[in-house]
Amino acid sequence: MSAEVLEAPLQKDAPMPFLSHLDELRKRVTTSVAILSVGIAIGFYFSGPILSFLARPAGYLVFMGPTEAFFTRLEVATFAGLILTLPFILGQAYLFAAPALSAPWKRRILTMIPISYLFFLIGSALAFFVAVPAALKFLLSYRTARIKPLIGLAHYLSFVVHLMLGCGLLFQFPLILYALNHAGILKKSVLRGYWRQIYLACFILPVLVTPDPVSQIALAAFSILLFEGSLLLMRS
Repeated sequence: MSAEVLEAPLQKDAPMPFLSHLDELRKRVTTSVAILSVGIAIGFYFSGPILSFLARPAGYLVFMGPTEAFFTRLEVATFAGLILTLPFILGQAYLFAAPALSAPWKRRILTMIPISYLFFLIGSALAFFVAVPAALKFLLSYRTARIKPLIGLAHYLSFVVHLMLGCGLLFQFPLILYALNHAGILKKSVLRGYWRQIYLACFILPVLVTPDPVSQIALAAFSILLFEGSLLLMRS
């Protein structure tokens, strides 16, 4: 995270004029785009090894058109660049919102940004190392002696990226509940009262992420653990 983020004052700043808000927004968006562009450039440089690594669960991949491999590398570069620069982009978002935040919320958000990033990485890693292999094993089990799988590069990458993003976002669940609780919007007692419905949702949502029953159960178990862990962090 940039030094500018860490050195931002923790006291609530004076109100800013509307045009100053627009100028600040332009500055933060421009900076974020520049940071992301650098990340994408780095991602494209390493797109070959990254793509080879992502293809491991499938064994080998094919591309159907002359441009598919190139544009798939661009997608890999964008995905890698986003993951690489996400803490810095979140830092820019914090710097934009900081003048309107009280000192306690500034401290909470500065703490939550690295934790959120770590949780996203854990969720994405869980998807790639657990959910993707299990889902592929389940889906490819429908091949026959006369029906052989021929996995396309673009379709496979879309499958993997969506699964990783979905699991990464799922792991933001505790932080969202924590923020809503400390903002006074959501009470711990209310969540505890709806635990049956939440447990049911934890088993339903993984069905939308992966077709493999083993992966669904694993994601449901992790979701329930995340929910229970969230309750420990929340105020009564």
